[in-house]
Amino acid sequence: YFFDSFASELPWSFCRKEWGDGCVSASGEQPLQGQLSRNFSSSTQLYLQRIVLNETDSLEEGIGYPSGSLALMLGISWLTVTLIIIRGVKSSGKAAYVLALFPYVVMFILLVRALTLPGAYDGVMYFLTPQWEKLLEPQVWYNAVTQVFFSLAVCFGVIIMYSSYNRFGHNVYRDANIVTTLDTFTSLLSGVIIFGILG
Repeated sequence: YFFDSFASELPWSFCRKEWGDGCVSASGEQPLQGQLSRNFSSSTQLYLQRIVLNETDSLEEGIGYPSGSLALMLGISWLTVTLIIIRGVKSSGKAAYVLALFPYVVMFILLVRALTLPGAYDGVMYFLTPQWEKLLEPQVWYNAVTQVFFSLAVCFGVIIMYSSYNRFGHNVYRDANIVTTLDTFTSLLSGVIIFGILG
């Protein structure tokens, strides 16, 4: 995506012939009046599935070949992490401050932009209005637990790594409150941004 995003026409903004008639251009150039009964996919979704991930329609066709560009980027990521570990964790401490705060700067810029779009109020109110009957659905609780596990990195070894750098008498309760509060704030901020943009 990084390199493709510099193209004059974004490759995921238009449909390709091999994707068939069910593709809808992300640029919004195709009228869909009277065709709502069909199963459509956006060109963005199809670009991710067919070009980036190289997915096939079924497992009978095989899982496909590894993507060279994804393997190269994964190798660069591994090399970067390896170099940081070789130099020691303390050498990356200054970069950690920048890398930890930069996403919040970007999110606040996106928040300002999202809230100035037409229909942003309706989208944010839809996001913030509770639907109490949904609490009785097991799928909602499953999605909530999945969100917590992924956002807090529970069961991914991060907590063990944190504990190995702390003193024995460290105030873990304070850290747990800070981390969970920031995680909740970040999730809510992301939701407001997304629903503000969607309107």
